[in-house]
Amino acid sequence: DWDNYRFICYETALCLIAVLIRYGRYAEIAHLIDSTYFYERVTTRNSYSGITVFNDHYISSLEEVRKRRLQLLRVSLTADLMKERAEDGLVDFDSLVEPDLLLHYLTLIRQRETQPHWQSDVWFPRLSPFAEHLAGIPVLQKLVSRRHFDRVKILFGVSEPDKLVTLLGQCADREATYREGVDTFSYVIQPLGRAVPVDRLASVP
Repeated sequence: DWDNYRFICYETALCLIAVLIRYGRYAEIAHLIDSTYFYERVTTRNSYSGITVFNDHYISSLEEVRKRRLQLLRVSLTADLMKERAEDGLVDFDSLVEPDLLLHYLTLIRQRETQPHWQSDVWFPRLSPFAEHLAGIPVLQKLVSRRHFDRVKILFGVSEPDKLVTLLGQCADREATYREGVDTFSYVIQPLGRAVPVDRLASVP
């Protein structure tokens, strides 16, 4: 009954992050990711969640009902529909795939295994089946530049490249656990170690 709202919230969140990336507003992105969002459920008042509240459940009317009715062999009808809608939009589709994957990595980094059900607080990138043709996520690939690193480091909450390397190393076991439970092949979700140029961080001006 609420799938139309789920889709619109998901699309709107990605459009917002995409525009902030375009204009280099990384502090605002970090603020959105680190904020707590309060909402009301039918049976519970004053529930709260992180940014994954805008992407907390797959859209069953598309991914189950429509797939079954039309016998569609597609990975993500959510991604297909969003791609179609982006053709006439102000934000092109590739610019939506980037924040989708970026939110996945940043929410994964922020989790702690001691938190119960921490996997549900990781943003799942439903547009990532279309990431196969991309060379990488620009905002992460550009971390080879020291100037870019200094602008983007607020997203990771670190001050120096070696701190980010340490942070990614601490995330390795958590990432492996998470990837065991999702279809990272069909959804083209690259490991963090490949998404971030760890060996070349801030190596050029």
